[in-house]
Amino acid sequence: MSLSRAADVYRRDGAIALLKKAVPYAYNQYIRCILPRRGSHPEFNEVKVGGVYGPYSRVPRLFDRIVPWSTPDIDHMPDYEDALLDAVRAHVREGDDVVIIGGGNGVSTVVAAQRVGPPGTVTTYEGNGRKVTAIENTIALNEVGDRTEVQQAIVGPSIGVVGSDHEFDAATRLSSSEIPDCDVLEMDCEGSEKEILETLPIRPSRIIVETHPEYEAPQETIRQLLTEMGYRITNETPVVPEMDIHILSAAYDD
Repeated sequence: MSLSRAADVYRRDGAIALLKKAVPYAYNQYIRCILPRRGSHPEFNEVKVGGVYGPYSRVPRLFDRIVPWSTPDIDHMPDYEDALLDAVRAHVREGDDVVIIGGGNGVSTVVAAQRVGPPGTVTTYEGNGRKVTAIENTIALNEVGDRTEVQQAIVGPSIGVVGSDHEFDAATRLSSSEIPDCDVLEMDCEGSEKEILETLPIRPSRIIVETHPEYEAPQETIRQLLTEMGYRITNETPVVPEMDIHILSAAYDD
């Protein structure tokens, strides 16, 4: 909680309300992280997660089941991002060079790295500095650091980025023309996928993209863009059908 936000809470709601917000924040940000670890790392869709960003990626700590402000005790999420990870497993091959835009907690990075093996490479772009640390920790935990690279960068417009402003201070800004040649391009980047596709100069063999209608990137628009670029839609999986969020997989027909 920033000082300005704390001051706003104090002025609007008083000292007690500020205390109720400040204590949980201080515990989770500064105390919980130094407590002894309890048990093993959680597994998300068969990937061990060693990250530190958000409630779903933190290592279980000593008082998680006791302290009321602690991060929820989530040990395993076997269905985590099922549709996206199924697409990665189906379309990434040994020896591929993969580019991922929007790294999250690093799970898709690890799955891609496991698929490409030592002959291939995975380059992940993530704008949030704390998420970059989470991804790096997950990579190390799954021992795929020999074929992965993580860069703190925002590719295209920063439309639906998640996190506080200071977490993006060190992020490089990249245009779609700076995306390196690759065999597979995976995008889960909260709306910027539309502009990236519109201006993408390279033609990866396969593209995997999550659509985001709330950021003016609905699946019909993304489907049309891919078709106009010479891609054939090979698979479409609804993630949240009522919100028109889908995973589209496409192959380049040159």
